[in-house]
Amino acid sequence: MMTRGGQMGIPIRVLIVEDSEDDGLLTLRQLRRGGYEPDWKMVETARALTDALDKGTWDIILSDYQMQAFDGHEALRIVKEKGLDIPFIVISGVLIEDNAVMILKEGASDYVRKGNWARLIPAVERELREADSRRQRKRAQQKQLDAQEQYRILFESAVEGIFQSTPSGKFISANPAMAQLLGYDSPKEMIEAVTHIKDQHYVRSDTRKNMLAILERSGTVSGFEAEIFRKDGSKRWVIINSRGIFDENGDLEIIEGFAVDITKRKQAEQELAEMNRQLERLVAERTMDLENKALQLEQANLRLKELDQLKTAFLSSVSHELRTPLTSVLGFAKLIHRDFCKVFLPAAKCQADMHKMGSRICNNLDIIVQEGERLTRLVNDFLDLTRIEAGRMNWDDQLIAPAPVLRHAAQAVTGLYAQNPDLRLLVEIADDLPEMTVDPDRLTQVIINLLNNAAKFTRSGRVILRAGSEADGQTLTIQVEDTGSGIPAQDIENIFTKFHQVKDKTAQDYGARGAGLGLAITKQIVERYGGSIRADSEVGRGSTFHIAFPIKPNADGVEKAL
Repeated sequence: MMTRGGQMGIPIRVLIVEDSEDDGLLTLRQLRRGGYEPDWKMVETARALTDALDKGTWDIILSDYQMQAFDGHEALRIVKEKGLDIPFIVISGVLIEDNAVMILKEGASDYVRKGNWARLIPAVERELREADSRRQRKRAQQKQLDAQEQYRILFESAVEGIFQSTPSGKFISANPAMAQLLGYDSPKEMIEAVTHIKDQHYVRSDTRKNMLAILERSGTVSGFEAEIFRKDGSKRWVIINSRGIFDENGDLEIIEGFAVDITKRKQAEQELAEMNRQLERLVAERTMDLENKALQLEQANLRLKELDQLKTAFLSSVSHELRTPLTSVLGFAKLIHRDFCKVFLPAAKCQADMHKMGSRICNNLDIIVQEGERLTRLVNDFLDLTRIEAGRMNWDDQLIAPAPVLRHAAQAVTGLYAQNPDLRLLVEIADDLPEMTVDPDRLTQVIINLLNNAAKFTRSGRVILRAGSEADGQTLTIQVEDTGSGIPAQDIENIFTKFHQVKDKTAQDYGARGAGLGLAITKQIVERYGGSIRADSEVGRGSTFHIAFPIKPNADGVEKAL
């Protein structure tokens, strides 16, 4: 409904207690004139009033004083018995002053005489405001009660000890957890028993004094650790967080805070500290032991170096001492072999026995020459190896085209391969190999060593020397492939080790024995130029040796190899 000003009226839920419908409608008309839009119900008996109160929610009750079925006193009593805080205004045309005073004392909000409608709207507005104020106060009080109850539950059930105390050392209040922390059965027992906290429960009396000094200075204490006595005399470690409450003069009046038992943490810290001390002792002992062993190893290493130097010097000296007489023996053996076979053996043809003896002498001289040459190669290998290891090898590095050098090395072993008609040497060398910096004699030595090895362990078939370059043109690749007896798997990793020899019947049958130095020297030479060498082999099918030479070797790598 619109008011006279053209605005919607204020909604209001009105319960009218009236046995005259005309009077009730008149009351509603006055409310609408006063700017309200009532949602109303009219009752005229006690039962109807009770039913309306049970089923509806009302902002205000407007009741006649005198009705045929019951009166305003009974209506007010019904409302009060239900505990409802609803403004109750009596509207009557016959209400005398004594009755008005009586019903007001019983709890009516106000009374208005019928016909004096000017008082109705102000009375309604006032009572609605006061009712709203009462409801707000009740809600605020209820919130406060709820908060107090929540705090009480939190206070009682908290696992941390919560307390209030005086600066002099008396507990004001505490929760069960605080009493339990100090060994008491209840907060009441603790509050009554403790008269001076510092003397009764602090292991060190100056600890609480220090905490109070911090509180007086800053107002709060956070993370304060203290060792305390429990009631039974046992000790605990606690961490305290508290704040001070000060009076109007700025003096500390109350201490509020909570305490947490950190005894297990402290024990763990102490155990950890002890473990650290033990570990430091063990580390110190182990370090000293390692230092002693390192010193012993260093001394042993120095001794080994000295022995190695003596060995190298000895081998070098022996090799040089052997080379001079060996050269003479080999030279004279060759001269005797040449002269005897050329001059004396033909003269003995007429005597069969003498000719047979002469042939045997020539064969023996051949054996002397062959073994002398093998011994010469062995001495030369020893000298090369000792020079390389000692860094005294003379390297004649120069920029060369590798193809002619490789072909020359293959040509140098043709005589060896010619001795076995069942073995062929094939050469597959590309003509456009890039130039590289290397000592040509050492490159030749590498290839001859590999080709000699291949011939030594190949009874029949072929040996292939291949050479090419990778697609980037930065690496020279060389392979020596044979169809010989192959290398057992257990020997593959050791074939480049000094003095290691693969036991093979083919080599024994051909009398091709060595000292196990050729591949070791080959590996030293290849790695000197920053290259690599490896072998693939299958017993009974042959072996392939792979060499990779960088076209431009790293100078640092060369120095390291030296």
